[in-house]
Amino acid sequence: MGSKIYRAYDAPEVGVLLPDANKASPDLLQALVASAEDFIIIAGTDGLILDWNPAAERSFGFTAMEAIGRDLDFMVPIDRRAEATQYFGRARRGERVARFETMRVRHDGSAFAAALTLSPLRAPDGEVIGVAVIGRDISDQTRAACDQQRSRKMEAIALLAGGIAHDFNILLLTMQFNAERLRAAPAGDEHRHDNVDEILRAIERGQTLARQLLTFSSRQSAAPRLVDLGERIGALQTQLQRILPANCAVVRQVPHAVWPVFVDPDQIETLILHLAGNARDAMPYGGQLKISVENTVLERPSETLPAGDYVVLRISDTGFGMPPQVVEHAFEPFFTTKENGLGGGLGLATCYGIVRQAGGDIGVASEVGAGTTFTILFPRGIEAVTESIPMSREIASAPGGTETILLVEDDPMVLSVTSRILTERGYRVYTAADGEQATRFILQHRQPIDLVLTDLMMPQMSGSELVERLDLSHPNLKVLYATGYRDQAIGAESLLDPDRPVLLKPYRPRDLLLKVREVLDG
Repeated sequence: MGSKIYRAYDAPEVGVLLPDANKASPDLLQALVASAEDFIIIAGTDGLILDWNPAAERSFGFTAMEAIGRDLDFMVPIDRRAEATQYFGRARRGERVARFETMRVRHDGSAFAAALTLSPLRAPDGEVIGVAVIGRDISDQTRAACDQQRSRKMEAIALLAGGIAHDFNILLLTMQFNAERLRAAPAGDEHRHDNVDEILRAIERGQTLARQLLTFSSRQSAAPRLVDLGERIGALQTQLQRILPANCAVVRQVPHAVWPVFVDPDQIETLILHLAGNARDAMPYGGQLKISVENTVLERPSETLPAGDYVVLRISDTGFGMPPQVVEHAFEPFFTTKENGLGGGLGLATCYGIVRQAGGDIGVASEVGAGTTFTILFPRGIEAVTESIPMSREIASAPGGTETILLVEDDPMVLSVTSRILTERGYRVYTAADGEQATRFILQHRQPIDLVLTDLMMPQMSGSELVERLDLSHPNLKVLYATGYRDQAIGAESLLDPDRPVLLKPYRPRDLLLKVREVLDG
């Protein structure tokens, strides 16, 4: 005796016989198929569909009436039909084809990722009389896996960029200190000053590159404050017009009541101007650059942002647009679509780093021939910080002192130039190359130490570990940390030693002297 499996909306006479190991009734089997979350498709050995459950209707968009009687190939992309024929043939020969991932096509023509299992259907005598296709739409899981892979890739590159930038900044710091010392000395002729000016300009260009690397790695020492994006965009109007040719119009849509955001204003300008430059390249024959700002509320957390208040910045153009395979790699460093690789670098990767460092998120939507839109979300700003002290190359007017300072730095070049700057301004400076040397010196030195200036990241013993050890014997010792990493600075100030400040590298001589004086006087 066997049981029948019926077509979803048709008469039972075309049903196929199945083994009745459990003597299940046709109605029970049909109810099981109809209630399944996975789509279940029954096909004859000729490949024609005999049954199509409600989950298949939801996944593919075809009703059972539309699907039954058609060949299975109608929902298979052309480039996957050879694969589908191969797997169907194996199932028709009696082999079960366990879960495999492939692509299928919906009623509207869109493709989606699917996980399928093909099983032969046998009559009581063992003859294969059909094939059951059981599967599910795994688009969301596939997309999440791709996003996770991309995130890991970006994080790995970010770590590399952060390490390169840190070492690069040490070299820049050394060159800068020596060049500024040379410039402050009496000059024999004007050409000497010209040469020094060239050195300083080259250092500034190197620092710009280092800032790009650090921004991409979300480790740039930013100076955030409350910023009105509407006002900032208005202030950039002239620069935007200069970037874009005369046949490109700039349209701004900025309401009056826009929430402030807590960002570095210079980085925001870099972000906007870079995206405007990309738009210019995409509109060689003219077009429109549209910049809009609006408030929004995320009621539920997204994959990258918590729920809360956000300000949305959109920058769109009417240019060539990008195909999906280009959009997928848009924020990767050194990726370019320009001929001969021109234009590749850290441009959009830097934009990505700026936004992520500010606690926001950036996405891009583009279509060939229909332009490109970048959508950026910044958290609503709720606090402000004071402006940083203006920097100057001149150290002659910087405050000095006569106090005793213990300088702990594992890089010999930074140790040498920092010690020299402090000594020239009147301080008595002792040096140590690591935490162990510093600990021994403190314990053996009989004269009081007024300040310990220590790098945070050192081998064997970190700066914070050194301070913890010194606190046992010198609990009131004044400390100034130094680091090239913004996240270390935040950790030091908020978690390690909230009352002990941090000096961010690369710093100018005057910044060093001002900060030392501030800590000593504090």
